Amino acid sequence: MAVSRELQIALHKLIRESDVSTEEIANYTGTHNNTVLNYANKNMESHVPSLAWLEQVTKLTGNPAVIKVMAHDIGFMCLPAPKCGESERQVSVLESLLQINIGNGQINQGVHDALADGRITPNELDLLVTVLDQVETNLHQLRNSLEAQCKQFSSSLQTNKA
Repeated sequence: MAVSRELQIALHKLIRESDVSTEEIANYTGTHNNTVLNYANKNMESHVPSLAWLEQVTKLTGNPAVIKVMAHDIGFMCLPAPKCGESERQVSVLESLLQINIGNGQINQGVHDALADGRITPNELDLLVTVLDQVETNLHQLRNSLEAQCKQFSSSLQTNKA
């Protein structure tokens, strides 16, 4: 089965544009180095790794290139989430809302400052995009917090009914 050209390029980036060598990838996945090199070759359409292999290599390299292409192909977008350890507590709804409001203020101030001279420079755009990305992450945290609160409420209802 052949994969899209975009996915082949993303696979190449996953393997070749990471801080992990192909030998390390091969050792980690139990694959021969030549096989890893074949997967990275954008012109070898017949060499397609398994989903399990992609999962292992994505975790090893930390490179989301393949995930982003696959998500984009079906109309989704991947955004980085803050790294959370299992011991960290769930972010509350109120904390999420406060972070969104802070970000909103930063966006308003940034746009105001950027438009003060009637134009937006590349540096100003980069700063605004960084803040916008953070607000998007905060919106996802808010959704997760709301869903967690709903699950707690639903499970307490089930407990009370029993």
